[in-house]
Amino acid sequence: MNRPFNEIEYKRLEAEVRNMINDADYPDGHPFLDFPNTPESMPVTMLVFILYFTKSKDMTADFVKKCNGKEKGVYSFKKYREGISELIWFYYLLVSVIKTNQIKLQDIFDENHILLENKSKFEFTFSIADPPCKIAFEVKSLSCDPFERENCLVIKDGQSLIKPFFPSLKESEFLRSQTESLVLTESTHYNQISQNIKRINKKCIGKRNSSEKLYVFGTIFITTSTSFEEFYSYFFNDEYGLYDTLKRSNLDALILASLDAKNDCFLDNLYENEYIQTILPHPSEELMKICKGLRLDNYIVGDCKM
Repeated sequence: MNRPFNEIEYKRLEAEVRNMINDADYPDGHPFLDFPNTPESMPVTMLVFILYFTKSKDMTADFVKKCNGKEKGVYSFKKYREGISELIWFYYLLVSVIKTNQIKLQDIFDENHILLENKSKFEFTFSIADPPCKIAFEVKSLSCDPFERENCLVIKDGQSLIKPFFPSLKESEFLRSQTESLVLTESTHYNQISQNIKRINKKCIGKRNSSEKLYVFGTIFITTSTSFEEFYSYFFNDEYGLYDTLKRSNLDALILASLDAKNDCFLDNLYENEYIQTILPHPSEELMKICKGLRLDNYIVGDCKM
C-alpha cells in the first residue's frame, strides 16, 4: 500500500477518472464536471487518490457512479451530498492506513464480496494481516439541516429554537407552552439512528462464509452541521438512550463522522479536532489496535470508559 509518489502516473490516473466522470452521464450543474475549477473538487481528488493506491478501476468507477447526484434526471445537491459520504469515508480510512502505517492491508473488497450466508452486502471490506481479520464497513448518511426536515421553516431574527431530541417529547406540556419559541418538531434523529443500528445489525445475523474473524463497523456520516452533544443524548439518556440497544447488537464499532467547514487534503483536521468519534460496545485490545491504525480512536465509549 505504501509506495513512492509518481506524479506522471498520478496525472495519467487523474485523466482516467475525468473520463469515468464524463462517461457517467452526470446531470448539468454537477460540481465534478467543472473540475478542477470548482470549490467542490476535493472529492474528485479523492477518487484519483483511491485509484492511485488501490489500482481498482471497478471500485473507483463504482464510487463515481454513486456520486452522480441525480434525482429524477436532474442534479440534486442533497443526493450528491449523500453519495459522496461513502467516498469520503473510504478515503479517510485509506489515508489512515497509509499515514499510521500500523495496519497491513492485504486486500479491499467492494459490496459484491459476500461475507455471510445470508448474502448481506456491506459497502466495502478491508482484509488485514495483523491481526488477521476482515472489517466490513456500512455507511449511513444523516442530514441534520432543519430546513430540509421541517415543513416551510421560517425563522425570525432573534427567535429562540427548541429541538426535542426524542419523539415522545413533542407533545409535552412544556413545549406546548412555548408560544414565543419555535419548536423543531421534525428535526429529531432518534428514530433514524435507531433504525440504522437495527438495519446494520440485521446484516450481521447469520453464519459466516469462512472461519476468518470478522468485525463490523457502522458509520453515521453527518452531512450537515449539528452538535455531537445531541448524539450523546440519543445514546446515553437515562430513559431513551440507545446504548443498550447497541450493546445487544452485533456491531463492533459505531462511528459518528462529520466534516469541518474547511478540510485539509488528508482529513487530519477531522481526527485532530475529534470530528470522528467512536463507540465500542464490546471493546478489546485487538479491536482498539485496529481503531488506532484507522484513526478511529477518539472514543465516546471504549475500554469500558465513557
